[in-house]
Amino acid sequence: MSAAVSWLESRGDERRAVAEEAAAILLREYRHRFPSLLPIDVRKLATSLGVRIHTVPRLPGDARLFPVPGGFTVVISGELSSARYRTAIAHELAHTLFYRTSAKVPTRLASHTAAEEHFCFDVARRLLAPRWHIKALGLERLKDPAEVFVRLIRLLKLSRPVAARVMLDDYRLASGIAGRWSRLPSGWSPEPGRQYSSPDIKAEVRRRLRKVARDYLEGELANKAPGASISVLFEANRDAAFVVVPLSRELVARSEPQWT
Repeated sequence: MSAAVSWLESRGDERRAVAEEAAAILLREYRHRFPSLLPIDVRKLATSLGVRIHTVPRLPGDARLFPVPGGFTVVISGELSSARYRTAIAHELAHTLFYRTSAKVPTRLASHTAAEEHFCFDVARRLLAPRWHIKALGLERLKDPAEVFVRLIRLLKLSRPVAARVMLDDYRLASGIAGRWSRLPSGWSPEPGRQYSSPDIKAEVRRRLRKVARDYLEGELANKAPGASISVLFEANRDAAFVVVPLSRELVARSEPQWT
């Protein structure tokens, strides 16, 4: 797994390819044993990798990976929602790629970096939504982005932010933008560092889409007090705190029935 360090330098399509390759390495034994199990059982995946999971109350940072004799232990906070719990475990499992496991206690290949952290988030999404599940669910054939989004959440048990990244970036199942917005005294504003978009969207189109989203929020959620925040995607549902603006149609926000 020494190739893992070189993966951190990848960008664009190469980055997507190596993240999928990394996830496939971690999923190899699991897929052999549980080819039809859906969604991914993160505890079974951890066991297949020699990783034990230990739950503790109120752990800062949600989860941590510790090398121990014979493998690893993931310590995770017991207060997390189901989707966040799954994401946290998948993220820590991705970090095992950056250890030598030939010794009794695994040792790091290199010092931990922010680049590794970002890469592990990319791998974690593909652990929770591997390509064979995307194909099995027929998501690549669906035309309605709202239906794709709902199925990712319901069937693969993804959080909304993870589903957005899987949909827009990892597998390009739709084209659009997504992110977290906050209600400031001056109005709704996208939160810096928490905005995502499909790789094929140009800056001008991103600006137009964010304007449509802002206009929608200002019209529909103008009564929210400063400090409120919601997530925004594309195929709108204000009840679920999401706005969707499909690029294949005119840039006009629309409401959908509540997703439950």
